[in-house]
Amino acid sequence: MLLVTVAWLAATAGVLLRDRVAAVAALTYAPVPLIALAGVLIDAWLRGRAWRRPRFGLSLACVAVAVWHAAGMIGWRSPGPVPPGSVPVRVLLWNVRWGGETPERVTSAWAGTVAAIVAESPDVVVLSEAPSLAHLRELPAALGPRWSFAHVQHAAGADDWYRLAVVAPHPVTLVAEHALADGVGGEFVVARPERALRVLVVDGPSAPWHDRRPMLAAVLQWVTRAAADGKPVDWIVGDFNAPSRSIGFDAYAGAGWTSAASFSGWRGTWRAPLPWLDLDHVFVRDDAWSVRACRHFTGPRPLDHRAIVSELALLR
Repeated sequence: MLLVTVAWLAATAGVLLRDRVAAVAALTYAPVPLIALAGVLIDAWLRGRAWRRPRFGLSLACVAVAVWHAAGMIGWRSPGPVPPGSVPVRVLLWNVRWGGETPERVTSAWAGTVAAIVAESPDVVVLSEAPSLAHLRELPAALGPRWSFAHVQHAAGADDWYRLAVVAPHPVTLVAEHALADGVGGEFVVARPERALRVLVVDGPSAPWHDRRPMLAAVLQWVTRAAADGKPVDWIVGDFNAPSRSIGFDAYAGAGWTSAASFSGWRGTWRAPLPWLDLDHVFVRDDAWSVRACRHFTGPRPLDHRAIVSELALLR
């Protein structure tokens, strides 16, 4: 019983404190729905006597923290009218787990992943943990003859591995790679006919105990400087490895950025097939883009992230 109570306390601290204190930042990763379910089942088995008082107190406490968690994991917003003259763009973001299980081992899941992406008819595809280049080339080949890609990846022998790719039916260029505190960002340009799109693809450290706030602040500072230099970024996307309840995201809305997932319903992306956290994000610049819809879907195993499909409109 002590173990369940400690787990409930950890889940509650993660929901209430968020990552205000770096020492307890890992608690924001607590599997709140699973802890709550376990607490309710154990309390029911003990006929509401898991805690001495009140009866069914553990159940009530678990339901309360689960509801609080769920409220922050649901995109409640509804899109407004379609702006006249806007250009629709469908972007698909997906952490594809190296095309299988490890950077060296691409499995049959990659073929299913490619098929799932093609079925979505995207205009732009952004991949985190993309597979080897030989396998990555299969994606634009499947999407159509005009499709191409650009990518950035870790250096040989690096401790932190990443491979970020942008795929589109227009020329794609990697402009630069940027250090973002303890994360990394790839700056890409997609030469669409209406105008070039500038995309910052972010990859955050995966260890739960990392303090996400410096990286999230660095991302916002970088895009702010880019706008001041006359090179405004259209989208900030990627596997931030930071849940939306992180304090670091609070400044994004005030800086003119909208999360596409705020229009999506359940926004969890990890860990599939029961995603209790939203670690992958699509942010669009308010003065240039409108979010029309956003949804998620689960791919073939062993992929452990859900894909995000965002229906955007470029304002004219």
